[in-house]
Amino acid sequence: MAEMEPLPSSVISRIVRMFLNTKPSLLFLIFSLAMGWAAILITPREEEPQIVVPMADIFVQAPGANAEEVEKLVSTPLERLLWQIDGVEHVYSISRRDTAIVTVRFYVGEDRERSLVKLHNRITMHMDQVPPLVQGWVIKPLEIDDVPIVNLTLFSERYNDHDLRRIGEEILSRLSEIEDMSGTQIVGGRRREVRV
Repeated sequence: MAEMEPLPSSVISRIVRMFLNTKPSLLFLIFSLAMGWAAILITPREEEPQIVVPMADIFVQAPGANAEEVEKLVSTPLERLLWQIDGVEHVYSISRRDTAIVTVRFYVGEDRERSLVKLHNRITMHMDQVPPLVQGWVIKPLEIDDVPIVNLTLFSERYNDHDLRRIGEEILSRLSEIEDMSGTQIVGGRRREVRV
């Protein structure tokens, strides 16, 4: 019979031999599970961590102006003005007929009150640059909880904007029946009008 070659005596071969001949792998597995369970029990956690992200919407009224005029005369200059505030991370806007909505978001962790004061001061300092078509504006501070979790968008080549809004109202009434539902709203579409 052929003689068996002796096993190499390197460090790796000794570790492999130890796990093959004894049961430390089972002990190591039990130890790992115990440490993982202890980490789950000891690690602090919070269901809804309070993240401070100062935000505000600025609603600007410009009656009689179409969306292009609102964008050119209101939204774009206001965006440029808001970018000059220290601590601003994002500025974005929506321009529609008669109105503009400009949202300013500060960096995470910025002081909320100080950020809103800076926003009010910046707008007040530049009141002389407001175009004559602007009839007024409202600054509405937002919380991180005001950011929508789910957005549903309705689109159709068959239905017009009024029909889509009515479908949205029906969907909204059915969604309001769900328990623990927070705020819901419809954005866009043509509202029902009565002309005399």
